[in-house]
Amino acid sequence: EQGPNVAGVSRSGFASGSTAGLADRAQGSCGGSGGERVHLYRLEADAQSLKVEVVANEAAVIYVRRGQCAESSAEVACEVGEAGKATSVTVEAAKAGAYYVFVDSAAGSGGDYRLRVSVTP
Repeated sequence: EQGPNVAGVSRSGFASGSTAGLADRAQGSCGGSGGERVHLYRLEADAQSLKVEVVANEAAVIYVRRGQCAESSAEVACEVGEAGKATSVTVEAAKAGAYYVFVDSAAGSGGDYRLRVSVTP
């Protein structure tokens, strides 16, 4: 399930992008009222944890959904970050499968960000 704002995460776990100028189509349980970009990460095997860290030049909301991109009930983690500071969410006892990582503008026009996914087997 991929839409126009879904991008992949490299095998090394890195991605970057911008939320500037994007439509507000989703929101996490902890916020996200601006435009968002979604990154698909495929976890090949069950893991102790899956950690997502984002540094954005504007305040951002990071939320992760497992299996279903469009279903808010699939959310497994959500965190509000500050501009210029690393924000992370961790999914404990992560099951193999598709994880949709949303980088959403906390409010406003959005901006550039860097994302890193790390797995503890």
